[in-house]
Amino acid sequence: MPKCSKSEKIEDALLWECPVGDILPDPSDYKSSLIALTAHNWLLRISATTGEVLEKIYLASYCKFRYLSWDTPQEVIAVKSAQNKGSAAARQAGTSPPVLLYLAVFRVLPFSLVGILEINKKVFENVTDATLSHGILIVMYSSGLVRLYSFQAIIEQ
Repeated sequence: MPKCSKSEKIEDALLWECPVGDILPDPSDYKSSLIALTAHNWLLRISATTGEVLEKIYLASYCKFRYLSWDTPQEVIAVKSAQNKGSAAARQAGTSPPVLLYLAVFRVLPFSLVGILEINKKVFENVTDATLSHGILIVMYSSGLVRLYSFQAIIEQ
């Protein structure tokens, strides 16, 4: 990989391999790619052999995205934001922001947005974390409780 500026620093990455038996629109799609999340909220698909940026999407400016994971391996990714802790003054006053984090979900080839889910404390009371795996939204609570929700049902609603 060529040297890059701090704004292009990679925060997290996943290796993507071409699905077997699929007909793909571009010859470069048949080669391994690195799906990378940069420090400034860019989602990139980079050729694993040449380092060339094949696709590039800007996620958002309202939060800091930090983590990548497979929802459906080699097909759908979840991009998770850092948790919103609020300001130190707000925490001392006993208030916290209503949105804990965001999950942005994308199909990989070509990059296409499935949706962005806001994990809101008003909806998911006492929520401490959330993630997406195999079409299931997994929500963790301060009491140790874990609840599972169908992501497809959420999208349809």
